[in-house]
Amino acid sequence: DNKFFAHFLCIQHRVLPRPQFADVFPFVNCSRKRKRVDARAVLVLLSGAMGKEKADLIVVDAHAMAYRAHFAMQGQNLTNADGMPTEAIFGFFRMLFRLVLEYQPAMTVIAWDAPGATFRDHLFAAYKEQRAPMPDELRLQIEEIKEIVRACGFAAVEAPGFEADDVIAGLARRFGKKKKVLLLTGDKDCYQLLNKNVTMLRPAKGVTEF
Repeated sequence: DNKFFAHFLCIQHRVLPRPQFADVFPFVNCSRKRKRVDARAVLVLLSGAMGKEKADLIVVDAHAMAYRAHFAMQGQNLTNADGMPTEAIFGFFRMLFRLVLEYQPAMTVIAWDAPGATFRDHLFAAYKEQRAPMPDELRLQIEEIKEIVRACGFAAVEAPGFEADDVIAGLARRFGKKKKVLLLTGDKDCYQLLNKNVTMLRPAKGVTEF
């Protein structure tokens, strides 16, 4: 059940003793009804240690992170009770919650490629013609990832006719004037967005190193 999984991921921050996880996950709206759990121990196991410089905004290239999670974890043979592959789901949220714990952003945006053609396809018919199609086992997990993202309360953005990179660029230019913005993307084109307020993380190894 995705709602239960989302509750597990956000770890019921409102019932935790101080330091409350509302300080870490200000965008999560969890019920007070469940019992108290040791969220700090669980999240450290899931996500790694805390302690990086805080960011005002983290912007995630969601399709790129899902791809990385899929290929990094595909040898683990992770499935749910119905036999559906779940390695991309597990790896995606392991990376996401590690980032949130380490950088403790005030805002987090998950940027997706919009379905359908983009303005680049209209400008150049052969755009991405050589790119291999998304693996079927990953495609099955994308909607599940989106549903869990929504259930956790993260802001998810996609703009018809544009790619996630365009969303990332727009947010970086808008918020990077006065706020600390951290981009998670492997796209080297995003280097042109970097300045004293905008920094970038590129996954280096698997789902644990950046």
